[in-house]
Amino acid sequence: MRMETEKYVHMAITQLDALLRIPGLKNVLCNRVNNINFDKALEGGEITIVCTRRGDLGSVLHKAFGLFFLLSMQRSVLKRPGNESSRIPHLLYIDEFPDFLSNSTLGLFTLYRKYKVGTIVTTQNLQQLDVTPTSQRTIITNAFAKFVVGNIPPEELNFWVQELSARRQWVYSQDMSIKGEGKGDQFLLGNSSVKDVSYGDFKGVSWSYKNWFEPAKLQNQLTFKWCAFRYKDDKGKGFSGMAALDFMPSKFKEAHKPKKFNFTKFQSGIIDDTVGVEPRKKSKFNPKTIDFDSFDDNKDIEPIQTDVTDSSYLFNNEDAIIYDIHRDEKK
Repeated sequence: MRMETEKYVHMAITQLDALLRIPGLKNVLCNRVNNINFDKALEGGEITIVCTRRGDLGSVLHKAFGLFFLLSMQRSVLKRPGNESSRIPHLLYIDEFPDFLSNSTLGLFTLYRKYKVGTIVTTQNLQQLDVTPTSQRTIITNAFAKFVVGNIPPEELNFWVQELSARRQWVYSQDMSIKGEGKGDQFLLGNSSVKDVSYGDFKGVSWSYKNWFEPAKLQNQLTFKWCAFRYKDDKGKGFSGMAALDFMPSKFKEAHKPKKFNFTKFQSGIIDDTVGVEPRKKSKFNPKTIDFDSFDDNKDIEPIQTDVTDSSYLFNNEDAIIYDIHRDEKK
């Protein structure tokens, strides 16, 4: 097996050599000062976004570049300190996952949830998951939520009918009789000659299971922006159905203007960032000496006050509306 070993080792070395010959990638992969630290990211709940740039790197280098980060993160996840109650939950999103599927990445589905890391992947069809003999079965078994959009290959329709499960409901059959003009019960569907439609009694009634979806429904009703789904709740109970999808509104892509609040008055005697200024002592509350008309230096209005600066009618005002409540008594 020496020749086979040399071939695979040479292939790996060639990919690494091609990666490091690109100045931008070499700066990302080999920078020891300003680089991604997955241990710190998992501990602090940081967000990391990696773009593999398939169009610039090609199919081979794009895959090697993405695997570099996935396997680096895997090392940090599997040695993550703490337990399931103390670890910060994380989510790992991988678009076009079949490009990075191998025996080394199957741990994303079998081990990551133990370390409070959920994995969300996308694929075009099930055949793309047949990279290893058990890869498709491992991914489908460990995926608690599954979403299926339209354009399902015909050979996969029956699989999804069973995967989306069934629900319990009344199952029955019923006779139907259609009478029209002419001899006997002859009629033409859609013709105006149909005069009477009658239904017989229910037959074979049973409280049984019926599939959520049939192959024809998955193929015809999953139009644009619609999907079929199945997921399990925290107790392991499964739910299936159809859901409407849509693109993210443009307002979420705009720059967000954060609000600024002054919490200085709430930090009296606890925290004071001003150098050389002694913290103010909090006076004892006295309900008999409350001043409802005082304002702070920053002109903040207290919650129990009302801003009446733009009001036209105030008490003790010549424009105010006056009503004599004793008027009826005088009469």
